[in-house]
This record gives sequence, structure tokens and C-alpha cells, in this order.
Amino acid sequence: MKKDFFNLIFVRKHMIDPELYTFHALTEDRLVAVFPEAHPSASKKSVSLSELKKESFILMPPHTSIYRFCMQSFHNAGIHPQLLRTARAESIVSAVEIGEGISLLTESSFQFFRQPSLVAVPVNGLEKLSVGIAHKKYGSHSLCRMFSAVCEKPYVRYFFYNPSIIPTPCTANATIHAVAHCTATIPAAALTVPISRRTVAIAATQGV
Repeated sequence: MKKDFFNLIFVRKHMIDPELYTFHALTEDRLVAVFPEAHPSASKKSVSLSELKKESFILMPPHTSIYRFCMQSFHNAGIHPQLLRTARAESIVSAVEIGEGISLLTESSFQFFRQPSLVAVPVNGLEKLSVGIAHKKYGSHSLCRMFSAVCEKPYVRYFFYNPSIIPTPCTANATIHAVAHCTATIPAAALTVPISRRTVAIAATQGV
């Protein structure tokens, strides 16, 4: 958006500058620590980053917002994490399952890739991970405001609370059609808003 290549994006709130962009929250997520079920911390109701400072971590790839959020959170807590490696979420759960290390994932990612032998424990003391749409505060395209209004509707918000209907690959056009099909009550007007690839950017699929 900074270079006007996109007018509107789906993004996590902590990735944008609130002085420059308007953010419309659609759903919230939180960070969880992923342990093998035999891990001493697996039975806890919550953990802090300081309790995990001696653990070995396998995190999401560096280009993802979750990796940046984790590293910033470690920095804020004065912790230098022992980072084994980075990997995609499906590889992470397999590695944690065999005891290679532990991980920090969003709760929604864990639910999508969860294994019976793994446990997710909320990490306390961190801000919620809000997901929504953002556009420039000044000079935003009228279609951005129209699409923002559509996304605030209950039938569209349902889409963001049900990740199983997210299309693969997650393109702008496919996502808009998935939103349209999430319920039979969506009005025809929501399907006819002329939104182009330039107007909407999906700000990552697994990595957001």
C-alpha cells in the first residue's frame, strides 16, 4: 500500500502503522506454545516467555509476520531464544511431535495442523493478534470503503472464523468467492462489487 500497488490488504494489526492506515478488525487470534504431551509445561493453563527461555524453538519462516512477532516479543522480554531452525507449520508440528523442540504458533494454525500427541498452551502477557483489512487513512479508493463495509457484515465475518473454507491457492478472487459461498444469505450486491486484483491483496495465506 505504501507504493500504491494495492489499495486494500488483509493483514495482522501489528504489521501496519496506525498513523498511516485505517484498520478494520475481523477476528482475533493468540500465540500459543506447542509442546509434546509429555512436556512438563503441557499441563499448564498458560505460560510466559520467561518460562520458555531455556527451550529450543522451531519457528515459522523469517518472512512471516508471526516470526517477526515472536522475535519482537522475545526482544521486549529481554530473551535471546535458542532457535533451532524455521519451517512451515505442518513441518513444525511433526518436529515438535518427535521431540525436536517446541514452537510458538497462532492458535488458529495449531488447530488447523494439530496432532493428538501435541498440546497448545496460551502464552500470557502478549497482545492479541487481530486480523482484518487495512487501507490508507487519506485518499483511499471508494471501493475500499465499500469492501470494508461488506466485510463488517456477520455473514462475511463468519468466513474469517472458519478457516476450513479458505481457498487454495488463496488469491483475491478465490477468497471473495469463498466469502460469497460461506452462507446462502449473502446478498447479491456483495457479489457484484467490482473488486479487482489491484484493489485487494491477500497478505499471505499460511504465513500471516
